[in-house]
Amino acid sequence: ALVITDSKPGSIVIGPVSGPIEGGVPVTITGTNFRSGAQVYFGGVLATDVRVVDSGTILANAPSNSPGPANLVVVNADGTWGVTPQAFTYFAEAPNVTRVTPQAGAPTTQVTIEGDHFDTRTQNITVDFNGVSARVVSATSTSITTLVPFGATSGPITVAVFGRAVTGPVF
Repeated sequence: ALVITDSKPGSIVIGPVSGPIEGGVPVTITGTNFRSGAQVYFGGVLATDVRVVDSGTILANAPSNSPGPANLVVVNADGTWGVTPQAFTYFAEAPNVTRVTPQAGAPTTQVTIEGDHFDTRTQNITVDFNGVSARVVSATSTSITTLVPFGATSGPITVAVFGRAVTGPVF
């Protein structure tokens, strides 16, 4: 039996080559042997709004992902695929604190920190009350719930997400 397969996608290049972890960045992918129905993956996460323009161009939106480099994989509907290692780099934007409530409290007081560029995974967030590490109870992309730690004294609150820190108001 003779099996004939189409050529796999190759010479894959993307532009731009970086974007925020929140995703949504429009990208143009160029290369060869792209076919209708192709899917695009960034570090294993499916891109959104994928449009195969022609056999050499795909337009898509980068999905949200973790910070750092991501492989770019194009998979044609017939199963042929091509990859460019570390083709796109995700970066975490510095968090922004807009409000802290309450603005004072004893140890174990629950505090809500509002802002943006937070992460939903608490393990990626650190909160310090004047240099004393606090437990992060929960988080969304715009809100962090934490507890005032024992040993904290009046001073600034520092929030770090993926290692990018910002100093907020005095607590």
